[in-house]
Amino acid sequence: MESSAGCNPVASDGLRFDPFTAHQGEVASGIRTTEVQVSKHSSREEYNAYMRDYMLRRYHRRRSQVIKRLGGSCAECGSEEDLEIDHKDAKRKSFSLARRLSGVSEVKLEDEIKKCQLLCRKCHEEKSITDQGKKRAKGTHGTVSAYRWCGPPKCDACKEANREHMREWRRKRRAQQEVAGS
Repeated sequence: MESSAGCNPVASDGLRFDPFTAHQGEVASGIRTTEVQVSKHSSREEYNAYMRDYMLRRYHRRRSQVIKRLGGSCAECGSEEDLEIDHKDAKRKSFSLARRLSGVSEVKLEDEIKKCQLLCRKCHEEKSITDQGKKRAKGTHGTVSAYRWCGPPKCDACKEANREHMREWRRKRRAQQEVAGS
């Protein structure tokens, strides 16, 4: 038997063996059931629960290994708290480690780790903002995004930026209502 994209083996005749619906000697709707399943799981739900738990444990084990391999501290400030795995150059990123850490092969994981560094949450946030060509709204004034961080009391520059934003928003909303009412 050879493996297919799913988790159930496929025989050379193209029929799948489903261990949870198998009754020895029967073939129903393309499912090969002539093999006897020896499994510690009595149902698909039990197997799925086991796999969820297994993949979660695998994710945390691999994440700990990656953190240890990358030095165990932030590359910028040296902190050992709230560490995150960051791609040094986002353009060379093959996949997101956060999403695929538990499901990718050791070889692919090893190749991806070579492109990464450890950063604490604060340094990672700063790097991401800088990489996107933006600046942090907190601590600046005179923009709509800075308005929520300003004050109390709000400074005149932030108040004016918010007023202008609200005027524009109301103008667009009135225009939409006129079109909808016509």
